[in-house]
Formats: sequence, structure tokens, C-alpha cells
Amino acid sequence: MNTVRRVLFTALLLLTFVPAWAQAPHAFSYQAVVRHANNRLAVNETIGVRMSIVRGSADGLVVYSERHTVQTNANGLFTLSIGEGTYATSSFAAIDWANGPYFVKSEVDLDGGTNYTSVQVSQLISVPYALHAAKASTMIGIADSMGRLRSEVADSTSSLREGLRSAHLSIDVALADSIRTVRAAVSDSTLLLRMLMSDTAVRLRADLNAADAALRSDLTDLANKAQSDSTAIHTALVDTAAAIRTDINATDAALRSDLTDLANKAQSDSTAIHTALVDTASAIRTDMNATDAVLRSDMTTADAALRSDLTYLANKAQSDSTAVHTALVDTASAIRTDMNATDAALRSDLTTLMNKSLGDSTAIHTALVDT
Repeated sequence: MNTVRRVLFTALLLLTFVPAWAQAPHAFSYQAVVRHANNRLAVNETIGVRMSIVRGSADGLVVYSERHTVQTNANGLFTLSIGEGTYATSSFAAIDWANGPYFVKSEVDLDGGTNYTSVQVSQLISVPYALHAAKASTMIGIADSMGRLRSEVADSTSSLREGLRSAHLSIDVALADSIRTVRAAVSDSTLLLRMLMSDTAVRLRADLNAADAALRSDLTDLANKAQSDSTAIHTALVDTAAAIRTDINATDAALRSDLTDLANKAQSDSTAIHTALVDTASAIRTDMNATDAVLRSDMTTADAALRSDLTYLANKAQSDSTAVHTALVDTASAIRTDMNATDAALRSDLTTLMNKSLGDSTAIHTALVDT
């Protein structure tokens, strides 16, 4: 069985934006530096990591969880993408990021297994989403502009085609009316009819050529406008990409600076804590030694007093025993004297009674003889 070990680490949480319009990211890039409980870096070690998305509070509802097995580098650093792990408990894409706040909970097993130790919970702040939304809004604006341009080109083309169809229809109607009129009016004049038809055909060809030239000119203008707008859009895209790269580089530099400051502060705090612990241990040893000397002195004094009291009690018990023995001897002697006196009195009384009885018996005998 592996015992649970305390893990110290510093975590860096980055957002990796995926190519989607105005949507939450599909993955997070997560980095952390792992240390053992004795502040030693976990260098080039295979470790097990479980990442969880928690909603509401740091100890709220876990809406998503996944596992990773990663390798640390020479600085104890590992990198993973939240949303691309194994044994996922739900769908990462189904998380409702608007229903927050959300927290990232990270757990580590330094032995590379699944005996995880909870080490840190960090809140997902709204700044990454705001940056993503700003860039997405720019892209949406460009896409809307392109859509409007395409719609305008399509509307213009449709209008020109409708005008051309209407012109053809009007020409066909006019031609049919002219033919019917000519046939009705000059049915006997073939030459005049041919002349009129030739003139009408010439006018119709001229109208068609003019309409075709106008259509080609309009289409050329629209194509040139679309090419100009496409160049402007490409330039805007390039500028936006450059701005995004600049923002990312600035954010990365700031994060690296913050991590360096945190690492230095953690090292300084660790040294101060170690010094305070050493001073405290020394003071405790001094206090214990002083307390031990006082206790030893008190115990010696108490032992001497106890021995004196015991000696006094023993001597008093010996004296009391002698007095009791003397009293018992005197009492026994008095009892023997009293018993001897009582025995003598009893013997005298018995002798008197016996003599009296003997005298009475003699008198009775004499009386009986006389009788």
C-alpha cells in the first residue's frame, strides 16, 4: 500500500483557442511544477494526474473529470490538455460555460497510479473568455462583411439577369407586334416587310449589344470591388493575427514573470519557515531542560520530606507500641490480682456455707434422733 504524500506545486493555466466562432474553448493547456513533500522537484518522473471541472465553488459539483499519465521534465514541469484525457466522466463540449463560476481541481499520484492526493483548486476567471470573445467578434465582423458583399454581388447579378430577361421579353413582344402589324398592313409588299424586319433586327441587335456591354461593365466593376474588398479583408485578417500573436506573447511573458516571482517567494518563505522551526525547536529544548531541572529538584525535596515523615511515623509507632505493651502488662496484672481476690472470697464463702450446712445437718440429725 502506498501512503498518501503531501505534494507541493505551482500551476499555470492557459487557454488554447480552437477554430470556432464565438464559442467556448474545446481544450485548456495546463502546466504545473511538482515537488515532493521535502520541497525536492519531481524530476523526469511518470505521474498520474486527475483533472476535474467544478461548478459553483471550490468544493462544488464536479461536472467533468478525466485522467492523464504524464512525464515531468528536468524542472519538474508537466503539461497536459484538459479535455483530451481518458476515462472522462462526461462530455467536455457539453459544459455550459455561461452557468458558472467554474473551478479547476487537480489531483496527483507521484507513483503514476490512481491513488490521487488533492493538491489545488483554481478558479477559472473570465478574462480568457473575454479575449476570445473579442477576437471572435472581429472575425465575425469580417465574415459578415464578406457575406454582405457576396449578397450584394448576388443581388446585382440577379437584377442584371432579370433586366436582361425583361429586355429580351420586351424585344420579343415588340418584334411579334411589329411582325403582325407589318403583315396586316403590307401583306402584298414583301420588300417593304423585309426592310422593316431588317431595321428592327438591327435595332434589336444594337439594344442587345448595349445591354450586354452594360452588363459586362457592371460585372467587371463588381469583380474589381470584390477583389478590393477581399484584399482589405486579407489585410485585416493578417493584422488581427499579428495582434493576437502579440497579445499571446505579452500574456506568456507576464505569466512567466509571475511564475518566477512566485517561485522565488516560495523559496524565501520556505527558508524563513525552516529558520523559525529551528529557533522554535531550540527554545522548546531549552524550556524542557529548565523544566526537567526544576522537576528533579522538586522531586528530591519531596523525597527527603517523605523520608523524614516516614522516619517520624516509624519512631512514633515504636514508642506507641511500647506504651501499649506496658499498659497491657499492667492491665493483665490487675486482672490477675482481682481474680485472686475474687477466688479467695468465693472460697471463704463456700467454706462458711459448707460449715453452716454441716451444722444444720447435725442439728437436724439430733432432732430426728430425739424424735
